[in-house]
Amino acid sequence: MNNDTPIKDYTSSGNEDDLRQALETLQDKIILIMDWVDSNCIRTNESAALLNLLSSTSQCVNVFHTSIGNHISILALAVRNLYEINLISRTVLQSEENLNKWISEAITDNIQVLEGILGIHTTSDLLGPKRILQTEIDRLEEVRAKHGLQLTKQPITAAKMAESLGLGEEHKNYYKLFSKLVHPSSYLVNNYANAASSQTIVILQMLGQKYAFDTVSRISKHLNIPEHLNN
Repeated sequence: MNNDTPIKDYTSSGNEDDLRQALETLQDKIILIMDWVDSNCIRTNESAALLNLLSSTSQCVNVFHTSIGNHISILALAVRNLYEINLISRTVLQSEENLNKWISEAITDNIQVLEGILGIHTTSDLLGPKRILQTEIDRLEEVRAKHGLQLTKQPITAAKMAESLGLGEEHKNYYKLFSKLVHPSSYLVNNYANAASSQTIVILQMLGQKYAFDTVSRISKHLNIPEHLNN
């Protein structure tokens, strides 16, 4: 997708029922593509990572579907995540180095979650559970070393990915919007009528469709998905 192309060229307008149908159709399409990849592609780090990105796209489309008629923050969260998945997908598809960084980042995230649990004063204070968690941390470090993955201490931010893709200004504008709608900002809490205006909802719905379709399209093209599955 050319980012200079108007959003309307990649979305369909209509009422809420039309949008629900479009999102359900997209989810069905993603499932078909994932099934094809499972059956026809050799299992590699790349294919596994791309399948996970497709699955995550489908899950966020489901949240998008759920957001119709509900609190604006649900829609904003779904759209922000679809946008970030698109950035990740485009970054991963650029090079094997980026792919390996993404995979290593998953290991780092897992370890940090386990370390966070260890730091919370709950039943993890008991010696048995702490040993289990620490053993899993050690195992993950071994997995990283076994596959020769470089240690990733901090995940690459959406802002940095956007900059590397030449989308820095676009990203800044999006996050001015997302940050006020996803979190309980003063704007969202004290001025909900404007925050959830019909204009804002339409913009978010168009962006959500744009980035969901773009992610699926890019991954499908990379994996040579048959055209009849990608229409």
